[in-house]
Amino acid sequence: MPSVSNAGVRIHYEVEGRGEPLVLLHGWSCEGRYWREFGYVPRLIDDFTVILPDLRGHGGSDKPQDGDFTGAAFASDVIAVMDDMGIDSAHIFGYSLGGWVAFELAATHRPRVKTAIVGGAHPYAEDMSGMRSLPPPALVRYWDGLGAPLSDASKKRILAFTHEQLAAMIPDRKDESARLADLDLRSLLICGTNDARFEGMRRYAESHENCTFLPIQDADHLQAWFRSELPLKELQRFLRRADLSQSG
Repeated sequence: MPSVSNAGVRIHYEVEGRGEPLVLLHGWSCEGRYWREFGYVPRLIDDFTVILPDLRGHGGSDKPQDGDFTGAAFASDVIAVMDDMGIDSAHIFGYSLGGWVAFELAATHRPRVKTAIVGGAHPYAEDMSGMRSLPPPALVRYWDGLGAPLSDASKKRILAFTHEQLAAMIPDRKDESARLADLDLRSLLICGTNDARFEGMRRYAESHENCTFLPIQDADHLQAWFRSELPLKELQRFLRRADLSQSG
């Protein structure tokens, strides 16, 4: 399985499919394999080269000794993977933490981003102390309680974290909306109507002309991701339209 060194931090990634590159960025405490377990990869690989990085600290990637888990650091992991593959630009789909990274990529590395698809994340300030309080067993119980299709191997990876390791990877988020105020980028925002971030995401989408907002009815933060049948049709339609627009 391929990996790349990003300033000494080894970043593991996987690649499947063919076509335009599409980078899928997982959430906090997760890893690239979740996109396969949730059913996204089989539906996308006929049309896209699907790239699944494990962000630093997650999955098969290294945990940095300096504890740098800023948005800029996570975004640099993605750029390192794209550089390793010789990809100038790609569609970016990030969920939760991955969505936060997608915003950072759009703000800092705009030429590398063809389109941005963001699920369960907004660029406004957020206190993450509630998430930092959750120990690994509580996260597994939460996934199980929702009926998420996580493999036993993925659950074991969560349980292998220490509470301190998980907490370090989710610092409070600063308001980054000013950096994105004049962003000219075709974007799709996806959020469950029962997600606490719903109003913030809708507010951001309504303030950007090229941004489409997709509410997932009666879904919470995790359900809007792992129930892939809910966003997939609109996601595929968005990507097809973007490719037609860029080719024309």
